[in-house]
Amino acid sequence: MTTLQLVEHGAFALDTPVIGYLGLEETGISTAVTPHHLTHTSGIADDADEEAGERYEDLFLERPNYSVMETADYLPQFVGKPPNFAPGGGCRYCNVSYVLVGLMIEQATGSTYREYVSEHVFARAGMNRSGFFRMDIVEPDVVEGVEALEDENGGIVGWRRNIYCYPPIGGPDGSAHVTVGDLCASTGRCRTDAFSGPL
Repeated sequence: MTTLQLVEHGAFALDTPVIGYLGLEETGISTAVTPHHLTHTSGIADDADEEAGERYEDLFLERPNYSVMETADYLPQFVGKPPNFAPGGGCRYCNVSYVLVGLMIEQATGSTYREYVSEHVFARAGMNRSGFFRMDIVEPDVVEGVEALEDENGGIVGWRRNIYCYPPIGGPDGSAHVTVGDLCASTGRCRTDAFSGPL
């Protein structure tokens, strides 16, 4: 949504070369990548390629997760990796595509990605309880994520918090928190009588 807002305002186009716009020519990312490709057809290697068996939490074995606080902090995790294919030459999920879009939004607006989304998406849609909340600070009414611990047969034997597996605050690649009430208010499509029984 934020990308299309800025395209509509003429900040950049869907065919603007991303690398030139951001001044990232000294990376392994193709100069042919455009915002249009950042819908998983860019060929950019993800920071943690789960399809190839990489785990996101392994990014933080040598580098603390607290070192990734701003959008540009994600860059060392992927800019040196060889691409999976030429831009437009295939389709493969790529989380870091959103990081590049976020950097374009920051370049165009002079705001951080989180500030821009909070002001131009959440606030405009009346989503007053939504935002990018730090995982190391207790935020009222926010559910904390946990992951299953499995035995060798895939049975769940326990649970662990995943706060050390991800940056402490979300960015363009995810971790915005929204409430059901905010989603209802922004779309006008929720019905309070739609649920029967326990949730």
